[in-house]
Amino acid sequence: MHNTETRESRRLGLSYTITHHASGLDIYVFPKKVSTAHAAIVTRYGAVDNAFRLSPREDFTVVPDGIAHYLEHKMFESEDGRDAFERYAETGADANAYTSSTHTAYYFSATEQFDASLEILLDMVTHPYFTPQTVKKEQGIIAQEIRMGEDNPSRALYYGTIRALYQKSNLRLNVAGTVESIAEITADLLYRCYDVFYNLRNMALFVCGDVTLDEVLAVADRCLAPAPPITIERRVPAEPRAVAARRFYREMHLSKPLFEIAFKDNEISGEPRGRMKKQCAMDVVNCLLFSQSSPLRSALYEEGLISPRLSYGFSHCRDFSYNEISGESADPETVFARILSYVGELQRTGIAEADFERCRRVVYASSVGSWDDADEIPFDLMDFVLDGQEIFEEPEVIASLTRADAEHVLRTVFDPEMAVMGVVAPLGTAEKQQKEEKP
Repeated sequence: MHNTETRESRRLGLSYTITHHASGLDIYVFPKKVSTAHAAIVTRYGAVDNAFRLSPREDFTVVPDGIAHYLEHKMFESEDGRDAFERYAETGADANAYTSSTHTAYYFSATEQFDASLEILLDMVTHPYFTPQTVKKEQGIIAQEIRMGEDNPSRALYYGTIRALYQKSNLRLNVAGTVESIAEITADLLYRCYDVFYNLRNMALFVCGDVTLDEVLAVADRCLAPAPPITIERRVPAEPRAVAARRFYREMHLSKPLFEIAFKDNEISGEPRGRMKKQCAMDVVNCLLFSQSSPLRSALYEEGLISPRLSYGFSHCRDFSYNEISGESADPETVFARILSYVGELQRTGIAEADFERCRRVVYASSVGSWDDADEIPFDLMDFVLDGQEIFEEPEVIASLTRADAEHVLRTVFDPEMAVMGVVAPLGTAEKQQKEEKP
């Protein structure tokens, strides 16, 4: 028997269903009248999960860095020699996958033969096939991917900044691992990780489109067998409060320096709704500080200190929390100093009520408007589910925010002692600067 419940939002006039399938898989179906249907299945398994056990009586199994990503690659293969992409081509579906620090997701979109494509997805993630020969073959492919990543300035900037921000956290680990670590991966290790983390009780399926719950359940009933109960204990390094370093600097082949400024946040609520409220409050503050309409961003751009492209965001979940701002600048140190100065002044004077309300409305409109984008709905749902949150609560939380909520996160998250900056500069920049600084 399956247990299905409906979640509704009167504010939005929307609903979706959650089915606790007999296999152990949670299935989320969001009906929407669109021509293309989307599906994604996720396992709570990412790069940070490099040591785990199923019982306190066991020793921790320690695996090579990058094995979650490696496993993602291998899951597309099958014993009959046909990979999943070939099968998707027959149904006309567009499919892909990714591995992050915290999870691995497989997804597709289809305008026809949705049932057949969903069957491919569920069959693929429940029938692994690894041999020493195929595992060895993949090492060369992923090693090349790692080397290409090492030559990517944006990726180098991200990991360099994260490693400056955190001393011990597994967030420091490269999702793909290293050339040396993936050389240690074997078929037996892949099966061990698969058996633990690809248990259906550790996974969830998300569907959005002109598809009924009955259609989805019919495919799930055909493809899925009951999974055994499982409790996974992950070894999480204790993270000190202080940052690891104040700066990261590297020179690479590019024309203009890239920078990333990050603030380590050590205050993480143990309650999902508490984390949601902090995320929403920080979205308002980030809008106030760094959106295209902000005085700070406008001034930095008009003075030629930043390029038009500036990204920012607050990454906040039960395991880690940080705020980041990144872009291009010929003078990152001045940008860093100006941001700290502007934020410090705002911390002293407080946020004007009109500015708070304007940004709160922008964030609210973005939250409500996200439901128009059918291809993003499965991933939005996924993010909330992975952190134990109810997605329909977000507009209510944003609507209930006060200026005091925004000022609290402004004071606590933007702590200059928790601020770091990473810079990837053109080759020879440091030598040039040294020559220019000589009298």
